[in-house]
Order: sequence, then structure tokens, then C-alpha cells
Amino acid sequence: LDRVAENNKQQFGELKLTVAQFFRINGSTTQLRGVIPDIRFPSASDVENFGESSFDNALPWVQIKPADYLPVGDPASRLPVLLQRHEARMKTDKGFRDLQEDIAEFKLQRKKNQLSLNEAERRKERDVAEARLASREAQKDTSRKSSPWKGGELRDDGLQADERTLAKELAAEKARKDAKDILLNEAAQILGDEIGLLKSGDRFAARAKPGFPLIPEQKRGADAVRTGIW
Repeated sequence: LDRVAENNKQQFGELKLTVAQFFRINGSTTQLRGVIPDIRFPSASDVENFGESSFDNALPWVQIKPADYLPVGDPASRLPVLLQRHEARMKTDKGFRDLQEDIAEFKLQRKKNQLSLNEAERRKERDVAEARLASREAQKDTSRKSSPWKGGELRDDGLQADERTLAKELAAEKARKDAKDILLNEAAQILGDEIGLLKSGDRFAARAKPGFPLIPEQKRGADAVRTGIW
């Protein structure tokens, strides 16, 4: 408002006016809820303190008449298998375990409302953090270059601008590019799983547990197995 009034000093603050809303094909808006994922990845973000939902006067979630559309396929029927495989990978992937550990530590630090000014205590906290990272580096498979945060975006080297060199900056940038992005890789794994289930057809139906919901193509395959036709 000060820019409109051509004020040299801030006096009036800001005004945000919404003139349009976005609605999905099913008639629901993306206000507050966004697009709810079928498989949720670990995240350090806090929707209660960041983003639109943290505003006191945020627009409410609303729904209008959906568009006339016909869904293709039935991905919901494959979701239990996809979720089971995803969770199994998370349990065995060290990168995911490190990621969850980092997120827990990050959220713990965010909740703290006090910061010690004691140098010995601060150095101890730094040493603990560095020891944890050093332990990870020692256990890391260098051929995979695994890193939970794509090269460690959450890490701070503690250097000032005048303490850095171009060579180190370029090396750090290369390390970030070469690092394994576990979230991106896992998204590809899930997509690969779904493609595999779609292509497997009859074989997937034959392995399904009794009572497991099948899409029509898979149900026809299961019927063929029961009648001896493959």
C-alpha cells in the first residue's frame, strides 16, 4: 500500500486480495488441503506453522460441482501392494533411516525456545552433530553416494563468506549433484512397481490374497487361473 501511495517510509502495510480460485476436476479446491498423496514421504515441513494453513484468515476448503469425466483404471486397488513395498524399502534403506533421524532432530531443535550461551555446551552440541555425520560418512557406500538430503541441504558448514573458496564451493556443488536423492529414487521405485503390476496382469492376480480387491483385468486373470486356463 505504501508503494501505491508513493510513501518513502512504510506506514500502511500490505493488502492481499484473492480474485480467483483453483478447482480440481473432481470439484474440490486446493485451499488448505492441497492434493493429498496416496503415499506420504517423511518431511521436515510443518503445515501448522508454514504455508497457507498457518494464516488466521486463510480461505476455507470448498467444493463445487465436479466436471463430467471418466476415470481410467483403478489405481486404488493397487495401493495396498504399492504401500507395502514402499514401507519395506524404507525399513531397509539406510538413507531413509538417516532422513527420519534428521527430521526428528530438526523438529526437536525447532521446538526449543532456549539457546545456551555457554561455549563448552555449544561446542559439545557441535561435536555430537559432527560425530553423527562422520559416522554416516564412514558407513556410506561410496559407490551409491547415498545422502538423505541430496548432498545435505540441511547441513551448515559453519563457514563465513570470506572463509570459503571457489574450489570448495564447486566441489560441494558437484557433491550435491552426484548425491543419491532417495525421495526421487523412491518415487521412481513406486512408479516402477505400479507399471510392473499393470504389466503382470494374470500373475499378479494369481498371487493376490483371498478377498484382495482386483481391477477387472486382474479378476479375469484370476478366473482363468481357477479354471485352468493360463
